Amino acid sequence: MYRDGRDAVPSFEPDECFYHRIDPNFVGDDERIDPVHIRSIQCPDLSSNRSRFSKPWYVLYPRATYGNFAVFKFKREDVPAQITRESPGASPYEVRTEHDPEDDNYGHCETRMYRGHARMTANKVKPEAKNKLRLAFSRILSLERKAGDPFPFEFVDNTMMSD
Repeated sequence: MYRDGRDAVPSFEPDECFYHRIDPNFVGDDERIDPVHIRSIQCPDLSSNRSRFSKPWYVLYPRATYGNFAVFKFKREDVPAQITRESPGASPYEVRTEHDPEDDNYGHCETRMYRGHARMTANKVKPEAKNKLRLAFSRILSLERKAGDPFPFEFVDNTMMSD
């Protein structure tokens, strides 16, 4: 769904889900993310789509590149609010999932890490904290769409039809 000049919607519904694509090579036989491939989870800026503005398969656009990926979902309340650090006296990282619309993907969100009001970039987050967040995601992500499942009629010719 295209942005069409709309602003981000910062409020979330309690039952709203977020969809994230995963390379099928990283999905285990138990339909979970294989622990060996936990590093494939992007951190700290995990990209996802809101169920309020998109369908699970929207994260598979462009279809030529991602059409065979699996789609996993999570709920915002299942994401840890903070990631603690091992250093004595170190302040924890806050974790927030935020609506971050793109011109060609209004439903786009990112789960980010902050320290106070400062957004942390990947090079500012210690590896131990990234791994804790990745581990949390490996536990809360559940399979929504198996890799290779057929696409519904709304997803035609590498384009997404508006809802």
